[in-house]
Amino acid sequence: MAAGNRQIRGRTTDRGHRRSESIQIVAGLLPDGIGLGTETANEGGMPGEVNYRRHNPVYGNYADERAAALVEAGVVPCIMGAWGFHLEEMAVQTMKGRQRYIVTAGERIR
Repeated sequence: MAAGNRQIRGRTTDRGHRRSESIQIVAGLLPDGIGLGTETANEGGMPGEVNYRRHNPVYGNYADERAAALVEAGVVPCIMGAWGFHLEEMAVQTMKGRQRYIVTAGERIR
């Protein structure tokens, strides 16, 4: 399970000491090609259905809280939506929908 908000706050404090300006966040689809397995879950569950048809808004709420904590600490979240090879598992339109969902999440935390 992903790092909780307390861990995020600790990491932002550590980054502040190092004068880092950005932290990369992976938005559900991990780089090792496992798709939407349980490894992608946070306190709100998995990011979406295994078949990629629906997003899990509760997962998104927890992810939004983490990104907001980064912003409050003066750190820019660099949100990685997916890697190109994930297109082999889903249609282009589905990937576009995922990316739109992630962008609108970023707009909510402003």
